[in-house]
Amino acid sequence: MAHEHFTIKNAEMDDDIRRIYPVMRELRGHIKSEDEFLMRVRRQQKQSGWRLVYVEDNGVPVAASGFRISEWLAWGKALYVDDLICLESHRGKGFAEALMAWMEDLARKDCCDEFHLDSGTHRLGAHRFYHRLKLAITSFHFQKKVYPSFNSSWLGSTRPPIRRASARRETFALADARAMDGRLKGGHDEMGWCLNPTPPPRGSSLRRRRRPAPRWSRSPAR
Repeated sequence: MAHEHFTIKNAEMDDDIRRIYPVMRELRGHIKSEDEFLMRVRRQQKQSGWRLVYVEDNGVPVAASGFRISEWLAWGKALYVDDLICLESHRGKGFAEALMAWMEDLARKDCCDEFHLDSGTHRLGAHRFYHRLKLAITSFHFQKKVYPSFNSSWLGSTRPPIRRASARRETFALADARAMDGRLKGGHDEMGWCLNPTPPPRGSSLRRRRRPAPRWSRSPAR
């Protein structure tokens, strides 16, 4: 279905952004309320020129996309799609494809060199959709969690402080990584054996723990 048959709208007013929340919630389930969604949208718009567009069916938003146009040393000027989602009840009807075609046309009109997006490795249906639209897999995306220090930067943050048990697990995970890194840097012989192993710290998952004897093997004292 040609995307000219759909009307692509920009979400500029607060009410429009709030109306899109039920759609975006299917993709970004960690955003728990309309107020939080509105706050994030406004902050991204101010910081990076992020834009939000959507398509309606009978006056109700059913598909939405967030994107930004910027410049990168690697790509030059490019349009990057942050978010693309269509309600499951309306998939296969051309709504998401209309958004993609509209953004691609915008990239050409704005003299972009490339068109980019990331997709989760588990979203196989989305991958087939992007392949059908002639997008290619050109790189791997790496990530890890990093958290700010416990200082004034936490004020206004949407992420709550780490709970004690969670912080303890993360501390042990970091210690495990450092211990393993120390083993790798300790030196190896020609067979690959470590010449100067570094013992893992107390409490680390790398320490061998004694397994308790099975309950059925314990006999009462006679």
